[in-house]
Amino acid sequence: LQREYSWTLIGLTTYLPTSAEWTAADGATWSIERLVAIEAEQDLGASACGGTHRLIGMSMALNQHLAEGGKIEGVWQDADRRIREYQEEIRQKIKDMYGLERVPDEIEDYIQAAAAGRSSGGGG
Repeated sequence: LQREYSWTLIGLTTYLPTSAEWTAADGATWSIERLVAIEAEQDLGASACGGTHRLIGMSMALNQHLAEGGKIEGVWQDADRRIREYQEEIRQKIKDMYGLERVPDEIEDYIQAAAAGRSSGGGG
């Protein structure tokens, strides 16, 4: 059974530090990092809403992690990579759909705003 933890990640990241850990009723240890790792491994195209909730959850968690002074390494690097890959996929779909050589600035600004507040390299 595949589970989607995006809403859990969104909620917990809003109220807890990204270093938070807890023990579930079954004794399993969970953490924000574990949820991010699970979400980063998922096929966004096969996810509900095209993976947007997964991307929001990972972006929110990554933003919080960076705001707490965290580094982009380990699971955080995986999340950052997935966010950037999906951004590039979206750019390419827009260019192909409309026959554009580059993504218009206003759309590029929107794509970048959705990605952990970090520039991803432009709309080329």
